[in-house]
Amino acid sequence: MEVTESSLNRNIKTAKVASGSAFILHLPERLVSFAGISGSVSYDPRSEDDIDIFIIANQDCLWLTLLYALIVRRLCGFKEICLSLSMDRSFAHNLFSESLDQLTARDATRVIPVLGSQYYGELLQLSPLTRQHDAGNQVVPAKDASSSAALKLLNFAAYLLVGTYQQAKTRMTNHHFKASGKSQECFEAKMGLHHFFLDSLKYRLIREAEQHHDP
Repeated sequence: MEVTESSLNRNIKTAKVASGSAFILHLPERLVSFAGISGSVSYDPRSEDDIDIFIIANQDCLWLTLLYALIVRRLCGFKEICLSLSMDRSFAHNLFSESLDQLTARDATRVIPVLGSQYYGELLQLSPLTRQHDAGNQVVPAKDASSSAALKLLNFAAYLLVGTYQQAKTRMTNHHFKASGKSQECFEAKMGLHHFFLDSLKYRLIREAEQHHDP
C-alpha cells in the first residue's frame, strides 16, 4: 500500500499532538487555566519540529507552573516539548483584548486545546480578530481574586530561578545556532512576572512582512 505525503503528514501530526497532550496532562490543573499545542504542530508539522506548548497559568502561578513543567519534561523524557509561550490570566486578558496582531490572531485560532478549552474560547471572544461570529453572546472571563502574599512570594522565587535558567539556556542555544550557520533560528527569551515567550528571528520577520502588507 502506497503511503502518500498527506497521510504521512497526518501521522506525524497525530503523533506529535498525542505527545503534547500527554505532557500537558501531567501539569497540575490547580495551577493552570489553559494549556494547548501551538506552533507548527497546530498547522502541518515536519518530523523534526518541536512541539510548542501554550500555557495560561492561574494568577500569580506562572513561574511555579513553568518550574513544574520543566521538571516533568526532564523526568518524563518529553524531549520534543518546547515551552515557547506562557502567561498568566491577567496578561492573557490584556493580550487578547488589546494587542493581538493579524499573525498572532491567526496562530491563536489554530491552537489545539487540551486543558481549559472553555476558558480559551472565552478569551478568543475578546478580540475582533479571533472572535467567532456564530458563538452567540460574548462571555468575558471572570476577574481573579487577589492572590495571597505567600503565593506571590513563591512565584517570584520561581521567576528568579527559572528565568535565570531560561536566559542561560537561550544564550547557549543561540551560540550553537550561530556556530552551525543557522543564525536565522536564533530567538530572544522575553519574560516578566506575568509572561514568558520565545520570540524567534524567523517569526519576527514574518510578522514584519505581514504588517508591511496590511492596508
